[in-house]
This record gives sequence, C-alpha cells and structure tokens, in this order.
Amino acid sequence: MSHFAEIKPNGLVIRVVSAEPDIINNGVLGDPLRFVQTSYNAKFRNKFATPNDMYDRNLDMFISPKPFLSWVLDVYEDDDEIPRARWVAPVKKPSSTKNYVWKEETKKWVIKK
Repeated sequence: MSHFAEIKPNGLVIRVVSAEPDIINNGVLGDPLRFVQTSYNAKFRNKFATPNDMYDRNLDMFISPKPFLSWVLDVYEDDDEIPRARWVAPVKKPSSTKNYVWKEETKKWVIKK
C-alpha cells in the first residue's frame, strides 16, 4: 500500500490517502493529476505530507507551513546529497543550552520563561 497526498491547484495538501497506485491512476478517488505520492521514508520529497503542507512542484517537495512571516525557505542538500527544505529564522538561533523561542514581533530569539 502506498500513500498519496491530494493537492489543490495552488499546491496545498488537502488530505493523505493510503491506496494502491492503480486506484489513484484509474481516478477512483478523483483526478489522478491531483495526487502526488508521499512516503514515510524521509529521503523522499523532503517529508511525509500532511494536510496544510504545501507541495512545491518545482522542487518536487512537500514543505511544512511557514511558521512565521519573517522566516525564509532554506533549500539545501543533506549529508547524503538528498535535496531538503526547511524554514529558517532571519536571525541565527543563539548556540546555548538555554531554551530559546522566536518572537516575531521583535524578530529576535528570547529565552523561554
């Protein structure tokens, strides 16, 4: 059994279904062009798709929702040269054993109280 994400035209993931590829390809669940395979294998399309993720057709990746307006998408290759994507803050998180949280209002990392 495989997993497929149903994608809106804008790339938004609506749902994830478990189905045989023939079920998807035959249009039993809807237009086959609206379904993109996803996998729990972390090296496949960046991550396992979940509702509200975005599918970027150019990158061929599922991407989590943007956590804050100021964050930017960082596309890179991991140690195995697998393309990956993640959201990063415009300011690097301090390297410390303290627990920091992002404050969008000030665009700074602050120590969690």
